[in-house]
Amino acid sequence: MAVHDGKVRLCRRPPSGIWGGLLSLPEFAASGEAEAWLDAHGEGDVLPAWAEFEHVFSHYKLIITPLPVVMTRCDAGASEPGDVWLPLDGAAEAGVPAPVRRLLLKLTNPDRTLD
Repeated sequence: MAVHDGKVRLCRRPPSGIWGGLLSLPEFAASGEAEAWLDAHGEGDVLPAWAEFEHVFSHYKLIITPLPVVMTRCDAGASEPGDVWLPLDGAAEAGVPAPVRRLLLKLTNPDRTLD
């Protein structure tokens, strides 16, 4: 989850596959990938991971470990096609998958649970 100046970065998913065409948060397989992404897109800090949670599909479970990235400077020129910066207070209303909506709502209300 990349946050900068009251906005959150969302990425357009490929048209086919899971959550096809929806907006999602940048995804990292490991903390090192988040740091490399941050180096390529600006400056800031990778914060400690939040507690993992599950999203259940009809045929499998997705285990999500949210990893916040707070940017102090972002390089708008480094955006990938389909990436957008949306105001944090309205991003949960965009076309996002349910678990992404839960994360966006928690970003705006830290006391909220992800369950």
